[in-house]
Amino acid sequence: IGLSNTIGDDVNGVESDLLTSGTGTGVVDLYKAPDKDKVFDFVEISPSFPGGQEALMKYLSKNTRFPHVAQENGVSGTVFIQFVVDYEGNIKDVKTVGAHKGAGLEEEAMRVVKSMPKWKPGRQNGQNVSVQFNLPINFRLQE
Repeated sequence: IGLSNTIGDDVNGVESDLLTSGTGTGVVDLYKAPDKDKVFDFVEISPSFPGGQEALMKYLSKNTRFPHVAQENGVSGTVFIQFVVDYEGNIKDVKTVGAHKGAGLEEEAMRVVKSMPKWKPGRQNGQNVSVQFNLPINFRLQE
């Protein structure tokens, strides 16, 4: 491997035109590490909450508070939170998506997601990468 392409004469009994008549480009691509700023939608291994799905449900149940305004006005429903689990497992770019419920439900859902501990980051080609994640949070009034 060198800085220039050179073709010599008969190399070890092989004609030089046989060395260059292949269908490839003749360029060897080096492995390129993933861009740390790129956010993936789909990856080989998805990000995961420490302890798995069951631990995530337990965390949400323990840390989510039903807003008083929503209770008083009978507002309930599912809030969809979109966020990025970065290549180090940090939660960032938290926002709501979908229909707005109001009465403080979106704010409470975002607060809980922002307060989550680090996740196990997603992986692509053996490297940690940033991944966009969607999480539904249910607010149901108990009757």
